[in-house]
Order: sequence, then structure tokens, then C-alpha cells
Amino acid sequence: MEQYQPVILSGGSGTRLWPLSRKQRPKPFLPLLGNRTLFQQAIDRVGDPAVFAPPIVVAGELHGELVRQQAPGCRLIVEPVGRNTAPAIALAASLVPRETIMLVCPSDHFIRNEEAFRVAVADAATLAADGYLVSIAVTPDRPATGFGYIRRGKPLGPGYQTDRFRLEFRTPRGVGKSTVPEPAGRTRCAMGISTLR
Repeated sequence: MEQYQPVILSGGSGTRLWPLSRKQRPKPFLPLLGNRTLFQQAIDRVGDPAVFAPPIVVAGELHGELVRQQAPGCRLIVEPVGRNTAPAIALAASLVPRETIMLVCPSDHFIRNEEAFRVAVADAATLAADGYLVSIAVTPDRPATGFGYIRRGKPLGPGYQTDRFRLEFRTPRGVGKSTVPEPAGRTRCAMGISTLR
């Protein structure tokens, strides 16, 4: 079985859970749900050597030492200046062979059902092996302004084509609350987890 190359994008500005989370220690590095931090849980999720190569972590200068403390021995890329997701992925991609299937994950997610995660990764990797850029998404249970949405298109192997990306909520006229974008049965919430080759 081919190993997938995890790329953990780590860092943050520390504003979402302020005052608990700060610029020097943003939420991925806090033990919010259990004894391990969200960052450590992200590392744990990709720890099976039968499936995953040792992870590459991309972090800013401010968080490099936190990464070293919480994941000793990991392969760390320290960005001198944060430039967001695409350049971080490009840095990691420059270190692996071209045919490698990369699994890109944020470091601040709590994933309760890890078996479903592993199945989704295997399905996504199947499509990535055929040259697709795959976004793993979940069915939303409520509107959330901090996430982007994907409208599912036609079936494609173990997944679906993207009909369209939808980055906003629709608020019905005369109603003050946002609703999950329609059609709800085909709309998924992007998780920021992708596979690509």
C-alpha cells in the first residue's frame, strides 16, 4: 500500500478563542478537548506508518518551538513570514517526490469519528491518484459564517464532482437568520482538508 504524505498546516493569530488563545499560543496548541492539544490530535490522526509517511508540519516562526515541543522529531518547515495556505502547501510539495499523494490538514480541527476520517482520506486519495484535487467536506447541521461551502455535483468514483463553491450564506428576505445554503441535500461544508498529487 502506498503511503500518503500528511502536511499539517499549523499556526494562527490567536483571536478566535481570546483570551485563552493568544498570538504566542493559538488554539491548535491548547488542550481544549482532552489532554492533548488539537495540534497533537492532528499528528496522532496521521500516525499509522502503514498508511502515512511521517508528517510535514508548516508553521510560522512564532510557533516553531511549540511544534517542536508538542511533536518532537517531526519534519518542520518554518515560514519566515506567513503567506497563507497555498504557499505553505507549495513549500511542503517541494520536499516530496512529484507522484506523492499529499493529505493537507489544518492543525485546529477536532474530529470525533476518526474511522470516518480514515475512510474519507482513502476515498480522497483514490481520486487524487487520478490527478484530482480533492476537498473533504461534511454535511452541515447549521449555518456558520466561518466556513466555505461546496455544492456536490455528479458522482465521481468514491466522491463527487464539485458543482460550485459557495462562500456565502443565503438569508431569506425578511428573515434575520442565515440558513444553510440550498439545496441542503447537496451542500457540504469545506473542512480545509485536501488530497492532491
